[in-house]
Amino acid sequence: MKKSIVLLFLCSNLMVVGQTKKLQLSEAIDMAKKNSPEYKAVLNQSQASYWRYRTFVAEYLS
Repeated sequence: MKKSIVLLFLCSNLMVVGQTKKLQLSEAIDMAKKNSPEYKAVLNQSQASYWRYRTFVAEYLS
């Protein structure tokens, strides 16, 4: 029983490895942009600004 489970697991991994996804150039560029450190820094800065504003409004109203 355990051998069949292990064999099934190994076969399923081999099927997943064999699959590839074709990307258009524009999709590859978008993926690279979203995974870049600059994008993540700008996203973090934007979120920090949002919460700084929310804090300001909350303190102003109280």
